[in-house]
Amino acid sequence: NVVTTSSSFNITAVANASSTKVSGTGTINFSNNSAVVSIKTTAESGASATYKVKVNKVSSVLTVNQVVSKMAVKISGSNMYGISPDVAVSTLVKTVTSNGGTASVTNSAGKAKTSGVLATGDKITIKGTNDNKTFVISIRGDASGDGKVSIVDLLKVQKHILGKGNLSGAFMYGGDTNYDGKITIVDLLKIQKHILGKGNL
Repeated sequence: NVVTTSSSFNITAVANASSTKVSGTGTINFSNNSAVVSIKTTAESGASATYKVKVNKVSSVLTVNQVVSKMAVKISGSNMYGISPDVAVSTLVKTVTSNGGTASVTNSAGKAKTSGVLATGDKITIKGTNDNKTFVISIRGDASGDGKVSIVDLLKVQKHILGKGNLSGAFMYGGDTNYDGKITIVDLLKIQKHILGKGNL
């Protein structure tokens, strides 16, 4: 992706071996804001290879960090949290798109996920203009990774507090409902109230 207002660009290529001939370089014109450049190398032996490069004309460069900064989520390393229960996959993807990026979601097994609700352990890959990053998703209250907030999550949080289980990574963020960096009785009560319909996460 090249930030330019010009209708063309210049491309050069240098072969590793001085005896190899290179063609396809020079001034290339954009067509509908993109161009595919074919660079051909011909060795002294006559063997040849063609390398293709797609060049896109863009008005600005938007990084993944800039896209994410416009979203109502929290980031810590490769973890994305601060997402409420029952958020659809399509909703998060549209949020990325509306902020200038593109996104795809996979489940914890690495299979593409295009419908349904997000679950703790799902992964989202966000692409900016020239970069991309993958984040592990955490849903507030979903400490089990099934995409729901239920008695299962309540028990997992309880075991963690009692030292009979350990929630880490994305699942720790799922159990830490108030995002104070630890899982306590406060989080347990928040999940309980959500399950009983006396509060929302």
